[in-house]
Amino acid sequence: MPRPSFLISLQTLEHVSRALLVRLLAPHADFAKTHGVPLDALAATAQNDRALVRILHTALHAEDSLPPPSDELCDRMLALSDLTGTKGRDELLALDTSDPPRLPRGTLGDEDLAATAILDAPEIAEDARVACSGTHADAAMRGVTELDPKEPRPFPADDAFRAPFVTLFGARMKARDRKDLCDLHRRETRDAIYLEIAHGRPPAVRDFVRGDSTLTIEQSTDVVTERARVRICKKTWRASLKASHAAIKEVLRRTLGEVAHADPDHWRADGAYSLAPFSDLASALKSEGVPDLQRVELHALSVLTDDGETMAFSRPRKSIIGASADHVHTAALALGKVVAVKLVLRIANVGAIGVKLTVRDGQNRIEYPRDNPEVERVVREYMIARGILRMAPAKTSAAVDDNIAGTG
Repeated sequence: MPRPSFLISLQTLEHVSRALLVRLLAPHADFAKTHGVPLDALAATAQNDRALVRILHTALHAEDSLPPPSDELCDRMLALSDLTGTKGRDELLALDTSDPPRLPRGTLGDEDLAATAILDAPEIAEDARVACSGTHADAAMRGVTELDPKEPRPFPADDAFRAPFVTLFGARMKARDRKDLCDLHRRETRDAIYLEIAHGRPPAVRDFVRGDSTLTIEQSTDVVTERARVRICKKTWRASLKASHAAIKEVLRRTLGEVAHADPDHWRADGAYSLAPFSDLASALKSEGVPDLQRVELHALSVLTDDGETMAFSRPRKSIIGASADHVHTAALALGKVVAVKLVLRIANVGAIGVKLTVRDGQNRIEYPRDNPEVERVVREYMIARGILRMAPAKTSAAVDDNIAGTG
C-alpha cells in the first residue's frame, strides 16, 4: 500500500522512553540498523540525546529510504501517533477494564502509555485507535497560516541557513522574555522542506509531585518547550507556518525572510487565500471541474459587517444551506465580508473531510487533514478552481537559482 506522507511527529518519538522505543523497533531492527540507528546504540543513549532519534525520524519519512519502512512498521508508528495525547489516554484507560488493570495508572506520560499499550495490550490499543485515528496529524501541518513569497525564490541550503537562523530566532525569543533556545530539525522531500523548531515558553511556576510514594507537593520555576513548524513548498516556495499563537508566527515569519532572503517581509499572509468567492454561496460551493469531488457543504459561516460586528451561523453536522435562516445568510452577506467558513468536502473513495478557513486582519488560518495526498490534492484543486486559493507567480529568479545550491 502507498506509504503515508506523515507517520509520526518528531516530538512524539523524542518523548518515548528509550527502552520502549527499542521494544517497538525490535521487529524492525534491520531497517533501523541499515539507516544508522543500531538498537543497542539507541538503547544506550540518554533520553535527552536525540541525535539517533532524529536520524530515525528522517529515515521513516524520506521518500528515497532504501529499504523503505515496511507496512508493519508504518502502522506501528501511526498507532503510536494516534494514541499519544489526552484522547488516546482516555480511550486506553476506559477500555482497560481488567482487575487489576493491565496498563499502569498515574506513572506514565502520554507517549509511554501509548507505547506500553501497543506492546503489552495490543487488542486494547487497536480498539482505542478506532476513536483516535488521525488525531495527531499535527506535524502534517494542520491548522496553519499560509504565506506567499514576494517572488518564488529557492530556499537556502542547510549549511547557509542553520546558524544565522538559530542565532536570530533565539535572540528575538529572548527579547520576548523567553529563553534563547532554538533547536532546529530540518528534513526534505521531493516536494517540500520541513523545519521543526523547539523553543521555550516564558518561565512559569509549577506545583509538582515527585515520582515516589511520599506524594509531597513541591514547587519549581521551569521553562517548558513547545514546537513551531514550517513547510516550504518547492514548487511555489510558499511557506506554511504552525505555532502556538500569532506572536510566535510573526517572529518566525520575519526571521525566516531575513535569514533566507535578507528581507523580513519576504513572506506575507495577505494574498494566499480569499473568502470573497463566498459572497456568492452557490458558486463557491460548486464541485464541478474537480475530479473525485462529489459535493461541497457549508456547515459554518462568519461575516464581518462594515461597522465591525461579527455575525456567525453554524449547524452541527449539517449544511446551513437550505435551512430556515437562508434569507438571513443572504442579508448578512450584503452587510459585509466573509471572514471564516467551515466546509465539508465529500470525496470519492475517501469520504467526508472537514476544512476550516479563516481570513481576517491580513492573516489566514486553514485546517484540514493534509497527511492524505488525495485529500490534499482535492482540497487544493477545489480552492484554486473557486478562486479561494491564489497561486503564487510561476516565474523563478534565475539569479537566485544560480547563487543558491542544494535546494533541489
